[in-house]
Amino acid sequence: TSERLRPESIFDLHPKNILDRWVLAKLNTVILEATERLDKYDIGGAAKTIEIFVDDLSRWYIRRSRSRFQRPDESTAGKNDFEEASKIFYCCLMELSKLIAPFTPFFADALYLSLAKNRKLSVHLEDWPKADGKNVDYTLLEKMEEVRRLSSLALAVRAEKGIKVRQPLAALEIKSKKLDAGDKEFLEILKDEVNVKEIKWNMELDNEVVFDTEITPELHEEGVMRGVVRLVQGLRHDANYIPKDRISLFIEAPENLRVVLERNSELLKKEVGAKILELKKSDKFDAELNVKIDEDLIWIGVRKL
Repeated sequence: TSERLRPESIFDLHPKNILDRWVLAKLNTVILEATERLDKYDIGGAAKTIEIFVDDLSRWYIRRSRSRFQRPDESTAGKNDFEEASKIFYCCLMELSKLIAPFTPFFADALYLSLAKNRKLSVHLEDWPKADGKNVDYTLLEKMEEVRRLSSLALAVRAEKGIKVRQPLAALEIKSKKLDAGDKEFLEILKDEVNVKEIKWNMELDNEVVFDTEITPELHEEGVMRGVVRLVQGLRHDANYIPKDRISLFIEAPENLRVVLERNSELLKKEVGAKILELKKSDKFDAELNVKIDEDLIWIGVRKL
């Protein structure tokens, strides 16, 4: 992380993104609770509090922010968002290294020293983190928790019905007293997490979440493209590419899928960092894959430019 992406403390940060604001609020509450528990010699309780935060950081903040780290667009707004997310993540890791220092001293020091150039020689020379309980947005925390709860219910319904998450659906009806139509940022997160086009309120529902499961040709095509993107990203990983690496992408597919790929070629290239897309097989590639999509066998190859 460059020096300009290293804030001095969490109090120097005033992010606009809802996920950034949420994770800082969580960090504040974790510092407060861990400090209170340690003051009472509740070692196990403090450790559990920190463990839950690590899980929240990795399973929600990082996962929901992945595109901000992987594919920051070239616009000024995109670059600013990437830098802000990087600052927030850096700060979370820095404070986390201090929180875990009494529990895992060697790992905490390794984490701290990987982040803290031009700082102290060891995390164990740092002061214990401080938090500002007066400025924690508890309403934000409550609403994000509701988003996560509804997401979990909705994903369970998808699994029960055998509809993969990468297949977009038209709508999700929800019954919730903690969210309303004005909570647009939270609803965007929910829409993206469960992969629907629209969220609707229905307080008469018997269940808390109900999907519109009709898959139109347009939704099916979008699902196919999401599947192709996922496969190409897997090949990038297999080839040990890093996010900034640009590639040539080769795909051999039956005519019906060729039409879909041609129609969505620019989107596909943008999503996987490809400068070139050729709908044919190549004998020059860094990684390849033979796979079925909708019972059609396709071949995919990638080569770094």
